Amino acid sequence: GPGQFQISIEDANRNSEVLNLGADGASSVSSVFYIQSILIISPLTGHNNSVVLLNPPLERACFMKLWQHNPAAFDPDGDLLVYSLIPCKGTAGADLALFEYPDAYTDFNDTFTIDSQTGDVVWEVPSAIGEFNVAIKIEEWRDGNLVGYVTRDMQITIELCDNNPPIISPIVDTCIIAGTDLYIDVFAIDP
Repeated sequence: GPGQFQISIEDANRNSEVLNLGADGASSVSSVFYIQSILIISPLTGHNNSVVLLNPPLERACFMKLWQHNPAAFDPDGDLLVYSLIPCKGTAGADLALFEYPDAYTDFNDTFTIDSQTGDVVWEVPSAIGEFNVAIKIEEWRDGNLVGYVTRDMQITIELCDNNPPIISPIVDTCIIAGTDLYIDVFAIDP
């Protein structure tokens, strides 16, 4: 029925040695893991389905090499999705006190950003080997009204590797009707 519903999960422990959760990760195993979603059902906006995330929340990245992630989110209702980075949460949904975004932790002048429209998360120059946690909030908007959001808390493992990512030529943005096939040529080179 109509209302605003909070759906959450709280787990007593995160992985040990997550670097950006304070003191070089020494206390991360005692940090609570918490995520939540808000589902708003209103007679004004109609029924609502939560955002579906198709890519997993575990990623590997190479030391000192560009890293990118997209949660591959879609909304079954066709709602507008807006992405933002938020602090990782702990007990009862409070921000983790020692949380830092990955680029603040590392010793190199890099950036860690999210595109609010596409959901692309980019870490320009990961300069520390180890595990990092980050959180993404994905809001659903319909006719100018917030109809819900989901959060994703994900882990990024930075490691030494000799692979270079492929370079993909720009792809023209195309709009089609859902369920319609789209065939395009994608060009890439692998250094």
